[in-house]
Amino acid sequence: MRALERAKSKVAAVFASEELSTAEKVREIERIYKRIRAKNKKPKKVYVVAGRVKGKIPKGARLKFVDRRMKKDKRAELARQRKRKRRSGKR
Repeated sequence: MRALERAKSKVAAVFASEELSTAEKVREIERIYKRIRAKNKKPKKVYVVAGRVKGKIPKGARLKFVDRRMKKDKRAELARQRKRKRRSGKR
């Protein structure tokens, strides 16, 4: 929340500046919010193909141990969703 507050104050300062053109102000504001979004992005889970888990997984780690079959099933499910999405737009 504090980062968002800081971003709002920076945006207000950009709006107040008279030396920048309108297009430059828009670009600067987009850059400010882009940085905020990049910082708040959570890393995605990493799927590790392994038959058995060797050792301990650290708590809070973004790892999921899967076998080959699970990975193929996940890929097929995403492909079905994309296909369904493309098909629904044509009707």
